Amino acid sequence: KRPLREGDVASFDISCYLNGVHGDNCGTVLVGDKKRNEDSMTSTTTYDWRGTPQRTDFESQQQKEYFLLARRLIETTRECLYAGIRVCKPG
Repeated sequence: KRPLREGDVASFDISCYLNGVHGDNCGTVLVGDKKRNEDSMTSTTTYDWRGTPQRTDFESQQQKEYFLLARRLIETTRECLYAGIRVCKPG
């Protein structure tokens, strides 16, 4: 085990069972992707689907490419989740 590092993709899954009802929720984040200086947000600031500011300052082109790929992975898995939910029907 190791501490989370910038660029890690982390998922948090919470489940509970209470009085015969099962609930489950999961969130996935890219560690270090939140814009570092909230005061410098401009019209060029990008946001994720939740409205959270995304990082736009990178130390290298390689780091930028990694973050863009990781964001695409997270977004694609979310789209797949909702596509699966849409086709689920009773029975």
